[in-house]
Amino acid sequence: MKANVPITGITALRSLARDKVFVKFRSSYGDFQANIECLVTPKVTGTIPNSRIDFSTWKFPDGIQLADPRFFCPEKVDMLIGGELFFDILKPDHLSLGANLPQLRDTHLGWVVAGVINEPYVLNAVIQHANSASIDYIEELMHQFWKMEEVADASPFSPEQLSCEAHFLSTYERDLTGRFVVKLLFKDNVNQLDNCRFLALKRFLMLEKR
Repeated sequence: MKANVPITGITALRSLARDKVFVKFRSSYGDFQANIECLVTPKVTGTIPNSRIDFSTWKFPDGIQLADPRFFCPEKVDMLIGGELFFDILKPDHLSLGANLPQLRDTHLGWVVAGVINEPYVLNAVIQHANSASIDYIEELMHQFWKMEEVADASPFSPEQLSCEAHFLSTYERDLTGRFVVKLLFKDNVNQLDNCRFLALKRFLMLEKR
């Protein structure tokens, strides 16, 4: 299905998801199943873990069924589950693997290894990944879009401006060179020209009439 949802992650980096799908999944170890709406993106996040983990000295309790038996290998993330379903998947039981080691958390999908893993189990520094999706930004984008598309109302012309336009339309012509020629338009009441350079012209015309 089509979608138009911006996705915001660490440092406010944004991408746009244009498609979405409805996924139905169930646990490999029980009857738990759920339906979830997922946004489709080329990549959910980077590989997790970022380095291969040496867990040869870890002691897992007997009977533990891991949700991801290959948790120690860097792999791509297929789906990111949001908070609306995440806490329904969690169970209350958790176990410690030892000092400075991650914990085991029980979920409806199996036990997961969760926590910080430091040297000597990995060679590189730990990188934590997180993503969040927000639809609030859509309203802002739409507001900016419509604002750009709005056309300002034209201000009404004054009587003088309308008179100038009518004078131009009734008197203009084009000469042989293609230039527009129009007769000059003068104001009927020249008294409004006082205190400007046209005052001298008015006095000159009055002298000429004498």
